[in-house]
Amino acid sequence: MTAMNNFAPNDSVEVTDLFQGQVRLSKIYLYNWGSFSDLHEFDFSPNGTVVTGETGAGKTTALDAHLTLLTPTHGIRYNAAAAKERAADRDLMSYIRGAYAQERDGSGSRSVCLRPGATASLILAVYDHEDGNELSLGSMFWINGVSNQSKDIARIYFTSRTGLDPDGILKGAGNKGPRGLKEYLSDQPSTQPFSTFRDYHESALMLLGVENPNAPGLLARAMGMKEVSNLTSLLRDLVLEPSEVRAAAQTAIDGFAALKDSHEKLVEACEQDERLANMPDAVTARNEAHLEKVSITSAKNYLDIFLAEQTAAVLQVIKDELDIQVLNAEAAVQQAEREFKDIQEDHDRLTAQFAESGGNEIQVIEAKIKSLDDTVIPQVTQARVRYTKHARVAGYGEEISEVEFLNRATELPAKIEKCDEELKVFETSHIAKAAHLHNLSEEMQSLSKEIREIESRKHSSVDVRLQQCRDDLCQTLGLSREILPFAAELMEVKDGEMAWQGAIERALGRHKLRLLVPESLFRQTAVWMNTRHLGVRLSVEKVADIKGMAKFKDDGFLLKIKWKRHEYSDWLKHYMAEVDLHCVEDGDELGGRAYSITREGAIHWKYGSLDKDDRRPITDTRDWCLGFDNTRLLAERKERFQALGVEYSDCQNEKESFGQKVAKAQMVRNGLDELMSFEWTHIDVEHQLTRREFLAAERDAFLDRREDLQAIQQQLADCKVARDEAKDRVNECVADRASVRSEADRISSAFRQALEKASNGVPDQARGILTSSTELITIHNYTRAHEIADNVRKKLENGLATAINIINRCGNTINTCMVRFTDRWEHISSEWGVDKDDDTCVQHYLDYLTGLREEALPEFRDAFQELLNRQTDESLTGVLAQIEHEHAEIDERIETINGVLKRTEFQDGTYLKIVAEKHVKGNAVHLQQLTRHARQLRGSEDTDARFSAIGAVIKQLEDACNSRNIQSSEIIDPRYQRTFYAEEIDVNNGDVVNYLGSSESLSGGEKEAFAGVIVAASLAYVLTPDGFSTPAYCTVVIDEAFSNTSDERALKVLNIFKEMGLHVILVTPWKSTRVAERTTDSVIIVSKNTDSNLSYARPARWEEIPDEGELAA
Repeated sequence: MTAMNNFAPNDSVEVTDLFQGQVRLSKIYLYNWGSFSDLHEFDFSPNGTVVTGETGAGKTTALDAHLTLLTPTHGIRYNAAAAKERAADRDLMSYIRGAYAQERDGSGSRSVCLRPGATASLILAVYDHEDGNELSLGSMFWINGVSNQSKDIARIYFTSRTGLDPDGILKGAGNKGPRGLKEYLSDQPSTQPFSTFRDYHESALMLLGVENPNAPGLLARAMGMKEVSNLTSLLRDLVLEPSEVRAAAQTAIDGFAALKDSHEKLVEACEQDERLANMPDAVTARNEAHLEKVSITSAKNYLDIFLAEQTAAVLQVIKDELDIQVLNAEAAVQQAEREFKDIQEDHDRLTAQFAESGGNEIQVIEAKIKSLDDTVIPQVTQARVRYTKHARVAGYGEEISEVEFLNRATELPAKIEKCDEELKVFETSHIAKAAHLHNLSEEMQSLSKEIREIESRKHSSVDVRLQQCRDDLCQTLGLSREILPFAAELMEVKDGEMAWQGAIERALGRHKLRLLVPESLFRQTAVWMNTRHLGVRLSVEKVADIKGMAKFKDDGFLLKIKWKRHEYSDWLKHYMAEVDLHCVEDGDELGGRAYSITREGAIHWKYGSLDKDDRRPITDTRDWCLGFDNTRLLAERKERFQALGVEYSDCQNEKESFGQKVAKAQMVRNGLDELMSFEWTHIDVEHQLTRREFLAAERDAFLDRREDLQAIQQQLADCKVARDEAKDRVNECVADRASVRSEADRISSAFRQALEKASNGVPDQARGILTSSTELITIHNYTRAHEIADNVRKKLENGLATAINIINRCGNTINTCMVRFTDRWEHISSEWGVDKDDDTCVQHYLDYLTGLREEALPEFRDAFQELLNRQTDESLTGVLAQIEHEHAEIDERIETINGVLKRTEFQDGTYLKIVAEKHVKGNAVHLQQLTRHARQLRGSEDTDARFSAIGAVIKQLEDACNSRNIQSSEIIDPRYQRTFYAEEIDVNNGDVVNYLGSSESLSGGEKEAFAGVIVAASLAYVLTPDGFSTPAYCTVVIDEAFSNTSDERALKVLNIFKEMGLHVILVTPWKSTRVAERTTDSVIIVSKNTDSNLSYARPARWEEIPDEGELAA
């Protein structure tokens, strides 16, 4: 064992380098373990040992201690044979404390323990190796105080390649506890202490030669196994090695991280390219538009000069033509003036001749006639028309004489006074109707609002403002309004007593508006009232407990009231009984009875005190609020609203009628005022017509006496006409000359201005643009020069606007590209800035885009393609290969176990063979499909599709790796893709005589035999390292395994264990002891003192074991 003595637990050493024989348990030392107090020793024979005794003596307790050294605490099921399928009744704490019973403790129970205070426990196992060396495994536990929490257990585990002394260990730990034990163990040769079970377990299994990590679990399972409930679970969980597909999947997942990183870089570069993609074209278009803008702006600046050149040329031609027209107009004026002069001389001669013949008198008469015709008669006629119109309005006829006029003038003052009186009456009535109409409108609006409020609150007739206060209080306290009613809402006048409602409403006064609040909410209500401005007067009454029935007056008004069913109704009756009044029929009875009320609302409070509040009629329902709901109130309000509508319509008609009367009276009054302003001479048309006739007769008589004057007068009239025509021709010629001169001056001025403006010149580039854009000005379209200029200017403005629009649009595109880029990659562009008008700034982005397209993107694509191929070829293929490899290993392992089973007789003439069927379920099939799809895309140029396909595979692998449920195991653990069952095969002909997936269909003895054979073969497999022919560690503890089987069958199973090289320690009660006599050579009897509840163990001879008869006795 030189190699073992030089072995450190953490070194990487193969078991085949350490072991050339078997290791078996030889001793167990227990100190303060379960019912074993102080130090106890168990010696086990190399040929097998039976541990027997009465039920409950402590047999399993001793062997559970050994289980504690081989299995993690969370994986131990103590006393498994007795517990069967129920929860185990023992745990590490109960063994350390030595719990032996339960007693009632208040409403629960507590354990009764041998060691309730501070204590320590030791388990030490010593193993023999075939070469004569010893190995030791052990653990010591401490509890300080009375705690029963597992977290308060201090523990030290240790391994040694020598046989350790339990007394030395206990002495070394002493009072120092874990620290003292560590110091002691560190001084022992080839011994190492551990603070954690994980580190200890790895070292322990290596020392025992156990390679398969399932071995401890299977050993623990074998200890209490009487049947195999599920062969698949047994082989999957406790026989077959854990799958390494999860590790291969994790490798693929880790590899995908690099691929994902490469993909993210490529996507990021593509996104950068996408965000800057529009920038180059936008920059080019903006530069071109900028040049266009400069050119158009230049052309626009020279447009007036360009037009001036054309205008000057045209004006030159027009100016020459107008100079000729001016000369012609001057000649025409001179000719017309000469003709007028000649005619004027003839007119002057005839005028002198006419005057010498007496023509002056006739001219005076004709002047008077002309004045009458032109002025006097039209004025008097118009005055007569106005007078007649006003007289008609005032009620007079149209015929008028001077006498009639004077009579009317005398009557007018009286008529005016009467009209003023009527007008005042009409105006007063009109104003009164208008005021009444306004009042009706306001009342209807208020009533309409009230009706809407009532309709929205159908449960109550109380003033809406009070209900709003109640709603706020309910919301604040989180209550419904039914909890806080008003008194009026719980009372309603009976149908047959409605004539009394006005009096009852008046008698109750503010009592009916009390808000009723239960005593439990009164303080909260007070706080609420104190912190609010209510805007109304709100009275609150605390509802307290009452006793007895309320007493009303025999003829009181409270008997005329119905009371709503409510929890406050009895209290309210008591409260209202204090204000109840006798109902009397008339004033005489009222005066003689105190505390009474009439139907008319008069109240006699006490002797000598009468009261009646008639500020509103007793029938006015506006203040009525009694009622379980507002049905009556709503009907009354709607009836009132309808009546107001009729009254409003009548009042509107009357107001319009008085308005018309006012208008008519005012028109009459205005007409009378106008009549007062006339005098008879103002309207005497007949007098003026008579005067004209007289003047005309006088003129005609004068002409009849002087016939020569008529001839001269006719010549003078003809000459006057000719003179007027000559004068008109002169005026026309002068006007034409002035017009031509004005136009010539205007054209000359315009020509000089155009010539001066054109002298500045137009550059060739601007001239070319303007020539192509302008309709040239000619003599034919000169009159449209302004229109042409406006059209050209609009065309240039449109072109300029288009260029500016392109510049702005491209600038926005450039800015958007820069901003979108900077939003994501500010660390790249932080020093470049974001200024679309800064050429240097823009160039930085263009240079970056160029580098991105020429260098970065190709590099990222190549790297991504390479990783994509590698991920497909290596990682995914590796996962599939590992799955197939493990399937092959499973087949190989099962074949090895079947080799053992074939040599082992199960029933007479039969042996067992395990069959492993593949059952790949949905998720695993889906993974295979995804992987196959990803591999099929290997040559595809659609890298995104390939990446997505690989990502889908990795996602399913990642989900499976991160989960520990059965569904994830079915994906990445080939053990879960197999179903196992056993075939019972005839030795002679190889036929299958039975199929067994579990032992459920077997009898009790057959179950134990099936479990024994399967477990023995499985243990032989998991305990035999690669390269060994027999198990390296061979001790197996079997607890009460053959209680239901025959001695012959039990003996056969025990021989199977021996044939497979397993060292059996059999824990069994008295009745099953004899069957082991032929397979073991050592007996340990465990007994228990019923008084002290302490267990003891001692070696015994087979003669001390009672036979069946003694047991029966």
